[in-house]
Amino acid sequence: VPRLLIFDNCEDEEIVRRFRPPTGGCRVIITTRRAGWSAALGVDAQRLDVLHPEDARALLLRYRPDLARDAAMVAALDAIAAELGGLPLALHLAGSYLETYRDDPDLGDPAAFLDEVRAMDVLSHDAMRGIDTSATPTDHERHVANTFLVSYRRLTPDASPADAHAVALLARAARLAPGEAIPRDLLLATLRLPEDDRSARREAARGLNRLLDLGLLARLEADTLRIHRLLSAFARQAAPDDSAQAAVEEAVIAAAAAANESGVPAQMAPLLPHLRLLAEAARTRDDERAASLLGNYGFYLSMVGDYAASRPLFERALAIREQVLGAEHPDTATNLNNLAEVLRAQGEYAAAQPLLERALAICEQALGPAYPLTAMSLNNLAVLLAYQQRFDQAIPLIERALAIREQVLGAQHPDTVQTRKSLANMRAAAREPPDAAG
Repeated sequence: VPRLLIFDNCEDEEIVRRFRPPTGGCRVIITTRRAGWSAALGVDAQRLDVLHPEDARALLLRYRPDLARDAAMVAALDAIAAELGGLPLALHLAGSYLETYRDDPDLGDPAAFLDEVRAMDVLSHDAMRGIDTSATPTDHERHVANTFLVSYRRLTPDASPADAHAVALLARAARLAPGEAIPRDLLLATLRLPEDDRSARREAARGLNRLLDLGLLARLEADTLRIHRLLSAFARQAAPDDSAQAAVEEAVIAAAAAANESGVPAQMAPLLPHLRLLAEAARTRDDERAASLLGNYGFYLSMVGDYAASRPLFERALAIREQVLGAEHPDTATNLNNLAEVLRAQGEYAAAQPLLERALAICEQALGPAYPLTAMSLNNLAVLLAYQQRFDQAIPLIERALAIREQVLGAQHPDTVQTRKSLANMRAAAREPPDAAG
């Protein structure tokens, strides 16, 4: 006789081994958050991802079909689906909640519900705790956080180094942009493990695999991961870690600085959603990490030509560095250079010049005349003067910049080559003899 056995929300392999019929025509379905199962069980895993926006809207409209003809209401339902990351259980609970209060013009209003969810910790909302909502078709747990908790409780950080790393990685993933691709190397870098400690690196890799097996992280491709936005909210509560925010910021700053230094904007693509999230959150802070986040994000935006967006970031970063590091610090000079370059690109030459002059003075005083940052300040000031056709002032500065770069970086370094070309162009524009460029 054909039979169907369902293990609903099952996370334990031993339960399946114990109760699965060894013979006969029984078919078995396992619903679970667990991604990794022993090969001996012969499980054919079929990953069910979050709902597509159109399917998420259709699910919500099943509870409130009366909203289908109101464009504003449908738009609010779409926003609710996005806020809940397309998670079927969360959508069921939200739709059921809106159905329960459909006769209340405030509680049953999707826009008001959306405002409530955005203004608080989403998992603490009555809807996400299953209060006043109908049962699920399978009588599944009607509490979003509790469904995550089943998987999280399988981690034993006190007994397993791998699980200790798993908890730390989950806490750090929760500080990155939810729902966005996370480079695997970036997440592991947040643990600050010594490069030569192979044992610790193995345990960290095992910890990462534990999160994937338990469904607490999802693998997008071989080198990228993702944390669902509701799981991110859960992890910030369940895995509190005072060091997580600083570790994540430092890892993103290091990776973003390297991407910016490459001069290729595409290098920033995997980091951009995380850098944007951290930089925007750091705007109101007054510490060096905040300045670095804002400065790196501003540099990327200036590199792609979005000067209007990069300018306030550089201005804020400069204010922080002047306060924290002092007006004469080399990092302050770097910020002055970056802000001045944006002003130059916007045609505000008069505003840019004193910033570059100040940056050059800082570099010469703090670093000396033969230093790359000094050369950059000389180069930038010379270019600004050349834009104003003031070649008699610009050429001596660019000559100094070239001499420093040839000495410090070498004749074939890209910065040296670019400065040499700039000098030749300035001399040509000043109508000097063609052979004067050397």
